Amino acid sequence: MIREEKKNNVSLIELYHELFQALISQKKVIFPFLFFALVELVFLVLIYLIPRQPFIKFLGPPIRVFWGEVYLHYPSNFLLLPKLASLSRNFLSLFIGPLTTGLAVRFAVLAFSKKTVLKWSNELILVLKKYWSLFFVILTVIIIFNIFLKINLHIVKSIIFSNIMSFLKLNSQIIYSVSMLTLNFLIAIFLQCLFIYSVPFIIVAQNGVFKAIGKGILLFFKNFWITFIIVVLPFLFYIPIIILQDNTTKIIEKMFPEFVLYICIIGTLVNALIVDLFMTVASTYLYLKYTKNQ
Repeated sequence: MIREEKKNNVSLIELYHELFQALISQKKVIFPFLFFALVELVFLVLIYLIPRQPFIKFLGPPIRVFWGEVYLHYPSNFLLLPKLASLSRNFLSLFIGPLTTGLAVRFAVLAFSKKTVLKWSNELILVLKKYWSLFFVILTVIIIFNIFLKINLHIVKSIIFSNIMSFLKLNSQIIYSVSMLTLNFLIAIFLQCLFIYSVPFIIVAQNGVFKAIGKGILLFFKNFWITFIIVVLPFLFYIPIIILQDNTTKIIEKMFPEFVLYICIIGTLVNALIVDLFMTVASTYLYLKYTKNQ
């Protein structure tokens, strides 16, 4: 057993060497993430165009009902842009994400095994058979994260914000923002770690959704630190985007409103082509490494 455990140990250098080799040899691994990014950019452009004709006729009423008329006018519409971009990403992740993530895992498996994709249609059919299982996993992550968003908001406002701020007489807005960003970041990281192996168990091992989630969580805790690292490292690239989007008002005041749109565009590309890509491919490699002898 000891020899087998040592054999299965993976260093970060080895992992990322294999990852880049896979991306070079099987460029199709990138295509699902590129497709998702392009679709998300189309949605982002539509959101940007909401205050204009003819889009305001169809998309304006929901903005008025949920956020108010002011956000349909320049420059206040840019204050709402990051929020709407986040909602559209959740929507796309839920309905398109099962296909793009599933295909990416399939292509990654072929790349790591030094095989080529013979027919896209065959791979797509295999993923479609597991669409609802993947849909359930993504939906679960989104629901849990949004529940924790509300819990974090309550914790920061009722405990940290009311007591510590008044006692220390610190800048409440800065502490509030930092506290919320830190808590949300940690929750996002932990949720990704918990569910990151569920997709390979569904796509590769063909497990049912609950069995895949259970096995995925178990695999995460068995390989806690390396899983934590492969999730955190890509996320670090997205932290500047989060900070900038959290200071949209200051950006509009000190620069120009359209700069918010540029930040959202960069955020879309970073999310799809760095965060999602590297987490998905790295977790697939670790899944293959740690389950091949089982």
